[in-house]
Amino acid sequence: HMKYLNRLLTLLTLSLTVSLIFSSYTIAQNSCCGGGRYSTPIYPTTVVDENIFYRSAYDYLGNVVDLSFDVYRPVGDNCTARPAAIFYYGGGFYQGDTSEDYIVMLCDTLAQMGYVTFAFEYREGFATEDFAGFQGPYPTCYDTEEAERTVYRCIQDGKEAVKHVKSMASIYDIDTNYVFIGGASAGGFISMGVAYMDNYERPVSTYDINYAWYLFDGILIDRPDMGLLDDPFSYPGISSNVAGVLDLVGAVQDTSIIEGPNDPPIIIYHGNADDIVAYNYDYPYGGQLNSYPMLYGGEPIAQRANNLGMNVQFTLFDGADHDISPYMSEIILGSTLFFEQIICSSVNMCPEDVNGDGSITVQDILSILGEFGCINFCENDVNNDEYVTVADLLMVLSLFGSICG
Repeated sequence: HMKYLNRLLTLLTLSLTVSLIFSSYTIAQNSCCGGGRYSTPIYPTTVVDENIFYRSAYDYLGNVVDLSFDVYRPVGDNCTARPAAIFYYGGGFYQGDTSEDYIVMLCDTLAQMGYVTFAFEYREGFATEDFAGFQGPYPTCYDTEEAERTVYRCIQDGKEAVKHVKSMASIYDIDTNYVFIGGASAGGFISMGVAYMDNYERPVSTYDINYAWYLFDGILIDRPDMGLLDDPFSYPGISSNVAGVLDLVGAVQDTSIIEGPNDPPIIIYHGNADDIVAYNYDYPYGGQLNSYPMLYGGEPIAQRANNLGMNVQFTLFDGADHDISPYMSEIILGSTLFFEQIICSSVNMCPEDVNGDGSITVQDILSILGEFGCINFCENDVNNDEYVTVADLLMVLSLFGSICG
């Protein structure tokens, strides 16, 4: 143990030089607030870069797929610490892409307001109950386990996307304290999973399932262990934490993933005539597909968050179905005002200040070392991955000397 500790202390000594570069990084309200920024489209022109690769991963067939993203930036903006927003499209986890009209509208409008915005791909597809020709308008997952694994796989992609965006802070002038996430339908599932689901909450179905099945074309499908929801080693020192969530007609399988007032604020929009993803507690697709679990829609999610003392805003559109397009203007107005309050408030979460004394010092490093190796329910788990590791130390070192406030 002493040998390992000595190596760790050597790593800390070497890293302190690097950390001092970042010591002027302040943890407070965003430095570019004011002048209508973040709620008014003050930059009428944006530039879009499309199809930028960010990761490869296995799909449900075991094939490697490449995933990409589009990025939108305001033209003429001199701010060097801009909030970022990541948006995910819907499509039942089997269709859709980053060119969906509402995704383009969200990304472009928020970029005009001074954000850097991203539209990310995720791993679509799942094994169906009847590969030769399903009955009804929607494909049916082979079983409940396949449905859970499908959503889990996409949340993994979302966690990696948040960390990837933060890793590009110097490229796109991003304030990593204010990275937001949102999406519609399947994109809402992903966004809430990224924001609220932790490694210890992974479904049993995501571990190795020791049986397989033949599809109609004779392909044998294996369902191996899917790994951690949030890989602590993919981007050392960078967390998948987000500053806030926009949920549009999404749902969760279990509201207990929302745990308390320190969880990210959320703004929710849902329709009370939605027969694809119910706004209350019901099976998706109006109960037509029995291989899916029951889901909690916008109303019980908002109730859970409110009961826990979280910052939550919920709008229920009367008579609205699953189509959000008629309400996009109202959604953008409401969500940007909600996010602006978060960005431009004087209080900000500072997880790197593990001992809560208002500054990031050697005492925070010693606190982490005292709990080093902890698994689950750790007091000094800075990056929220359920472990206390070198990744947590690197996060503290990156802001060493900073004042939180």
